[in-house]
Amino acid sequence: MNIEGFQIAYLPILPEAEDTPISLTMNDVSFHLDYRKRKPAKIFRAASKDAKFKGFANIPSCGASEWAPSTSSLAVRFFRTNYLDYLISGEMLDARVPGGHGETFRTRFANLVERGIGTLKSMELTNICGTGVFVISDDGYAIATRHSEESHVYPGRWTFSASGTMKWGAFPNPFTEALVRCRKEINHQLDLSRTRLIGFGVDARKLFFQFSFKEETQLSSAALEEQIEKGEELRLIKPLERRLVSMHSASDVIDELLIGCWEPAAEAALITICRERFSQGDLEREIKRHEKEWRRRRLTDEWDFRAGADGLLAVMSIRYPAKLLKSLSRKFLKAIMLFIGPDIQASRVLELGCGIGRLTKLLAAQAIHVTGVDLCDRMIRRAGQELGQVTNVQFRTSFAQDYTSRRRFDVVVSCLVLIHNVDEDEFQAAVAVACRARKAVFVFEDVTQGRKVSSHTRLRTRDKIKEAFANHGFQASRERTFILQGDEIAFLKFSSAKTRATELNLSLERLHNR
Repeated sequence: MNIEGFQIAYLPILPEAEDTPISLTMNDVSFHLDYRKRKPAKIFRAASKDAKFKGFANIPSCGASEWAPSTSSLAVRFFRTNYLDYLISGEMLDARVPGGHGETFRTRFANLVERGIGTLKSMELTNICGTGVFVISDDGYAIATRHSEESHVYPGRWTFSASGTMKWGAFPNPFTEALVRCRKEINHQLDLSRTRLIGFGVDARKLFFQFSFKEETQLSSAALEEQIEKGEELRLIKPLERRLVSMHSASDVIDELLIGCWEPAAEAALITICRERFSQGDLEREIKRHEKEWRRRRLTDEWDFRAGADGLLAVMSIRYPAKLLKSLSRKFLKAIMLFIGPDIQASRVLELGCGIGRLTKLLAAQAIHVTGVDLCDRMIRRAGQELGQVTNVQFRTSFAQDYTSRRRFDVVVSCLVLIHNVDEDEFQAAVAVACRARKAVFVFEDVTQGRKVSSHTRLRTRDKIKEAFANHGFQASRERTFILQGDEIAFLKFSSAKTRATELNLSLERLHNR
């Protein structure tokens, strides 16, 4: 979904045109059932042996095999699947389709949806359907809740007032599923006569179909809050973190979306409601007014999603063979530490973009103290778990460009961070922070040229990186090249003029003493 040049990881099927909102009642939507139960293809079955799936409570659920949208109606055919099969399929989304000439299951699925094929009958992997509803009070507030950290889909993210997976049954219907979810999650009786389907689409990362609803209730936000609190007090519902999203202006909605990470379908639904309530011009102006924040939010969103990946997939490319990730990472980290050598001993080190802490741990073994900075809270939490009882490390959640400290660091380390600063001003600002080092800056950066990259990355040449540091008085005093599964990684040590002079004097002194 494109919003004034910025993308949300959601593929809208309905409305077909982003500037033409829909509002379908229960009578405008029809559902048909395919009673043949689908099983994952053979290629997915190995993933089912993963230990994390053992003891999983499996639930018969609805998947979508066909759909026929229009501006005034929607018809969907459901097939029976189960949640475990969907999770297993999810493990293989980025695997290559047998005989697909390099095409992955993810790209095949997305291409079928984007081309408006309207059927997935021939698709090898299963999918699942979900519902989500925003309850909007009569005084103009939508209830938003936060997924629990145990959620399989988007743990810890802001989402609809109530949402969940569509269960298979005699008459599965997303309208009634939304009604059940509202009662179970926020103790609210949804009025189906005031409930409208405002969107139907696919989550572009997790590849599940989503029915998005809104109910404009006659209750005030205070009355809704009272209902929820009463339900929690009587233990009718589980306590959920929630907040009220102001729907009084396009400015209010955009401001709310910039707070925390959102489930893409919920984010798309709020934008859809915003387009319906306010002019397109209002939305465009607010996006442009927050252009820098929105750009950063997309980066935070991407890394929050990646932090949920298993093991090293959180920080290593999906282009690398999964079975080689551990050995590739070990060799890479060993080469980095050999290149750094004794330069961090007895030093205070700042690591920009510490991720899950795989390099932090090695730095901490030699340095006096290490401060790990990352823009993603979830990455920071994983890094803390990785380091366990290591006492000479502290973590800070911050964009590299914004990080400040009263104390200067002796050495700054940046590993595969600059590549993710797509905008030139953000890249230059990150370099400026690194150059606050007293002694040296170590940069390990992908400089492969000619490789296709995502919108979240930008490959720069070795000379471009050197030029950026030279602008701050830091010159490359040592460098080498490391090949990581075909990618060219530049290893660079930058030193300030003062440090280089000190190092030269020490070298001359050693020669004299000989």
